[in-house]
Amino acid sequence: MHEMDKSDGHWMSGTYLELTQAGIHGILMFALGYLWIVLSPNGFVATGNIPLGQAAIMGAMVAAHGCLLAFVLGVMFDIIPLVYGSENVSIPPSSLKAIYNLNQIGTAIILVGIIIGDLNLFHDLYLVGMAAFAFQYTYLFEMARGLVILKNEDNERELAPALKIIAMLIPLPVLICLITGVYSENIEIVRTMMWVTIAFQGIPIVWCLLLSHLHRRFDWKLFSPSTGIRNASIVVILVSISHGIFEIFSFFGIQGSSVTLNVARSIPLICMGIMLKPWILIRNIFKEKIYVALVVQGAIAILILGICNLLVIYTDPSDSKTWNSEGAGALFIFTIASTITLGYLACLHEDHRHTIMEERTKGWPTALIAASAMLIVSITWFQFEIFYNIPTEIRGILVGLPFVLTGFRMITWWRNQVIPEEGEWKRIPMFYDEINEPLDPYGLSEI
Repeated sequence: MHEMDKSDGHWMSGTYLELTQAGIHGILMFALGYLWIVLSPNGFVATGNIPLGQAAIMGAMVAAHGCLLAFVLGVMFDIIPLVYGSENVSIPPSSLKAIYNLNQIGTAIILVGIIIGDLNLFHDLYLVGMAAFAFQYTYLFEMARGLVILKNEDNERELAPALKIIAMLIPLPVLICLITGVYSENIEIVRTMMWVTIAFQGIPIVWCLLLSHLHRRFDWKLFSPSTGIRNASIVVILVSISHGIFEIFSFFGIQGSSVTLNVARSIPLICMGIMLKPWILIRNIFKEKIYVALVVQGAIAILILGICNLLVIYTDPSDSKTWNSEGAGALFIFTIASTITLGYLACLHEDHRHTIMEERTKGWPTALIAASAMLIVSITWFQFEIFYNIPTEIRGILVGLPFVLTGFRMITWWRNQVIPEEGEWKRIPMFYDEINEPLDPYGLSEI
């Protein structure tokens, strides 16, 4: 990581590059680990020690608190201090470096456990890796506290309730990571922690990213009055948090209906999908408005995923195909949350390059790869007979190929867009010239 001068009031701007680099390293290690467990003779899936579905859930937790978190933090560290001032919302450079290191160390330790191939040792190292992920959240406590107590005399820059709620929930992932690591052999606990992660962290973050990107940055006017977007944010986050609480109650047997639980898993997705007004998204695509394909595709897929959940409940109430309990959650993390975050990050990087909107590419090749990943993951959990007649190795390759291609696209993007054109990159993004009008270019005060 580069040395940063904290005396500069905008020192955090541009730090997304370091965290993006950490995320790319995480993707590479994740892809290697997946290919190893599927194709290696002593791989856990190849030997039957861990079913592919269980491996996917454990991997989803690694991705959510590892490489995906690195991308999200890169976005947050870059934008929020610019809008609200690094003197109000910031972390020390040493904390940023610690997060950078812990994020990669956690994934690397788990990868070592995968390659060694001893199941007991793997679970031990999985605990160590998840503990590293837990500790990285502790370095966010001070910044989260600053967000919660932040008060600004200018109403235009008042921090939105959604961001305050996300900040208040920062301590929760520490507990989630530790529980997942300690009880990694218990698939029921890991599955519950995956859904709790989605409810308390995934959906609120994705909602904030989508609104600040589509509604404000690209001016798609998903909501007309400013109160409309605030009310929608409150509804989406309250529904998501309610689902998380319901998930915990279900695990402890306070409510025992699997059908009711699966419906509860669908409601936040459907609610968020409808609030995003997919008809406006589709209409704007055909109007050839400026957009990032990964973000728009991910936004539309949210509602589709929620509806599919309900359809599966109707056709298979017993949930014998495990789509609702496992597949939908893994799909949300691996494809929807990941594509939206990467698309947002690509747009932010173009802002730092001061590329005008009309000259930006939409990125449909990468979006189509992500769409194929969604389709293949869905087929895996629906257990179509034709798919399960394929040998395990080939099946694993088919599932992993889109994710490997996505990682390759991310690496080539990094090489082509960042490294050779370093001279064209500006530490202060292009919207900062308009930071006084509007004060909040990403609409963070409206969410």
